[in-house]
Amino acid sequence: GVPFPLTLEIIVMLLAFELLKEAGIKAPSGIGQAVSIVGGLVLGQAAVEAKLVSAPVVIVVAFAGITGLTLPKLRATVLVLRMALQLMAAGWGLFGLGLGVFLLLIRLSTVRSFGIPILSNLISVHYGNTKEDILIRYPWSRMKKRGRFISRESDEFLTAEGKRK
Repeated sequence: GVPFPLTLEIIVMLLAFELLKEAGIKAPSGIGQAVSIVGGLVLGQAAVEAKLVSAPVVIVVAFAGITGLTLPKLRATVLVLRMALQLMAAGWGLFGLGLGVFLLLIRLSTVRSFGIPILSNLISVHYGNTKEDILIRYPWSRMKKRGRFISRESDEFLTAEGKRK
């Protein structure tokens, strides 16, 4: 019962949510959060009542926006990836979404930080390696040893004699 296709609804709502987040960041601290929350509620309710967007779209976009707040330093990256996956899903459906996630995983598997693949924590199945931050935060006091994947034996910066390059 809405005049726009689902893809356009989601893109417009995501952009509106991003604009509200930007307004909240630029405003003074006490007012900024209130502007974002109240603005999102008012705009979402008004859009549903005017039958411009459907209620499930508002719920999904709000959930996506809130989960985007968990990584504040990756805000721009998350926005670009979200839009790219949305456009791939719009163009090719579930196959496009699966292809986009597959390409993203391929890219993540090639990225290295300080010589260590960033997805190496997810691959290890040894108990000694599961004490790092995979799903939950492990207490610092319990992390006495470094993981096996960053041990001195696997250090790429050491020569065969054990000296630094």
